[in-house]
Amino acid sequence: MAKTLSKGQQISRQQFIKDLTELLYKRNEMEFVRGNFRVRGDNVDLFPAHMEDRAWRFAFFGDELESIYEFDPLTGEKGQRLRQRHRFRHTATTSHPSRPSSRRSSRSAPTSTSG
Repeated sequence: MAKTLSKGQQISRQQFIKDLTELLYKRNEMEFVRGNFRVRGDNVDLFPAHMEDRAWRFAFFGDELESIYEFDPLTGEKGQRLRQRHRFRHTATTSHPSRPSSRRSSRSAPTSTSG
């Protein structure tokens, strides 16, 4: 599942945050690591799960996405401005590790025959 955002798009910051949580990203203001996002005023910083050394800052003005740019999550150094970004689901699977798989084995159980 992916959603595309473009500069100038009409979307509220609250709706954007809701969309991120639906894509399984977690809000964390203290520890900015892959798969998390943080909110600072009108800016939402997203550290995509598939990137190691780049994060994205989405700047809002009212209900408009004013700008998108990359930055280094370690130093905060600004990178290139972007016209649009695709947000992908944080995890590739939605199954819970503690739940047994519903897939059945392709092997059939051995049968005994008496002669």
